[in-house]
Amino acid sequence: MRNLLTRRTRDDEGSMMLFFFVLLVVGGLTVLSLATAVSTQKSTRHTQSFTQALPAADKNIERAVLMLNTNQSASLPAAPASTQLDSTTGCPKSTSTTTWYATKVASNAYKVWSTNTVNGVSRCVHATISQPSRFNLAAFADASVQFRGANLANSYNHVTSANGTGNGDVGSNDFVTFNGNATADGVQLYDWANDPNSARCSGAICTGTNTSTVDGALDISSNASQVFIRDALAACGATLPAWVASQNNNTLAAGTQCYSSMNFDATTTVQGTTGTSCDPSSTGYNPTIVYVLGNVSVGNHLNVNFTSSTPNACNLQIYMLGSSFAIGNHSNVAGAIYAPNADCSGNPSNAQADVYGSAICKSIGNQGGWTFHYDDALSSMGNGQWDVYHFGEN
Repeated sequence: MRNLLTRRTRDDEGSMMLFFFVLLVVGGLTVLSLATAVSTQKSTRHTQSFTQALPAADKNIERAVLMLNTNQSASLPAAPASTQLDSTTGCPKSTSTTTWYATKVASNAYKVWSTNTVNGVSRCVHATISQPSRFNLAAFADASVQFRGANLANSYNHVTSANGTGNGDVGSNDFVTFNGNATADGVQLYDWANDPNSARCSGAICTGTNTSTVDGALDISSNASQVFIRDALAACGATLPAWVASQNNNTLAAGTQCYSSMNFDATTTVQGTTGTSCDPSSTGYNPTIVYVLGNVSVGNHLNVNFTSSTPNACNLQIYMLGSSFAIGNHSNVAGAIYAPNADCSGNPSNAQADVYGSAICKSIGNQGGWTFHYDDALSSMGNGQWDVYHFGEN
């Protein structure tokens, strides 16, 4: 009996120990489960905050693009004091009173930094916003470029008075032909993805590294690419006068103006100025900008905005919708010419003439010795369409 009682007592003690052990294990698992749940909730909240912090930061990048495309660059927030910036990334600190800012890094480019904080989690994004140059070639034609005789294209820089800078390229969405001694610093064949044909460039200049290709077309013929001209003409009113140099004291005033046509029948002084560069934000930038509904012609043996061997082409900008831009024999014209619907040729013959700056045309054809001299400073003039070209996160 005693042995039986002793055995039962031991069994009861063992059961009790097992019960407490099970209770201990269950309790530990419960604590672990609760700890895991709390940790998961914290991780989820952090992930949500991390995700939610990005859209607001990115929104300021899009805001900067909108401001630039609506001529509000002067209202872009400037960089705060260095004490409010991360010294490594340049991002505004989470405690900074400025959450985003923009810095101009080139004539056609801004760098933007934007920080946003949600529940203590900060994210900073940065972007480069820029616009392509409207005038990046000595001569461009949508349809074709025909160089004959002594035609050539080279370059200079009116800011430094340097000649032979090597940027006198000729381009087209179609064919570029160099006959005789015609030459250029280089050739750019656009719309290459749709027409990858090496025969599109003919002439000695087309060999070797002188020719480069661009997959996309340079759009100058669509309504979207010309709407800025139409808008400017519409803003000038329904009735546009014809402009004739000899009837205007052989002078073309500074500022924006509109005409139904233009006839340079005499050597013409252009009063527009662009300061030390072609950057529209530079001090003293007040060029002569002309929008023309119809055609533009230049007579023989005349100078238009031609003051030296390295004239400031930025001082005269002509944007036209007409079908003809014609330059007479032995004349010099310095300017940025945007004539997307025009045949650019002689007036009426095709002998010697010099274009200093850039000519963007529907077609370019010349029998004689036209020469195109690209002004490097024109690269500072954008096409007016700001967009994000680089985006990243610090």
